[in-house]
Amino acid sequence: MDLKRITAGSVLMLILLSLCIYYHDYHEFNSKYPSTAAIESYYPEGSQVFIDGTVVKPNSNGFYLRDGNNMDIVYNVISSEHVQPDDTVQLLGILGPNYTIKSTKIYVETKGGYEFIIFRSALAIIVFIFIFFWYWKFNFKTFELIRRR
Repeated sequence: MDLKRITAGSVLMLILLSLCIYYHDYHEFNSKYPSTAAIESYYPEGSQVFIDGTVVKPNSNGFYLRDGNNMDIVYNVISSEHVQPDDTVQLLGILGPNYTIKSTKIYVETKGGYEFIIFRSALAIIVFIFIFFWYWKFNFKTFELIRRR
């Protein structure tokens, strides 16, 4: 085994892991619009906020949205958009009193659409792996990818 390759691979994986952890911890603080953390800390009523979550149930003038980051918060969204329970919603809107949001922009992803994206991605990964190993093979003695002839 080549110790330099193992060390380089380990260092690269450690750097990637640390960048992923950093993004997970700090992406919400660097967003353009306040989201769940800002709403929980100082409730910026009247400002534009970005929320994502799943639809609990429709009501007469919109729907109820369970926050994706804090499952205890349920927003009353005022919108003319037609949604079904368990749809995933991302919205930009004006925060009102008592966790009410008047939506300005909304993106709805149906449950069936999300499952289709996962299925399509899994199928693409299988095809990619098949094509990759058609042209390449892995040598376990030297830990190298070798081009097939």
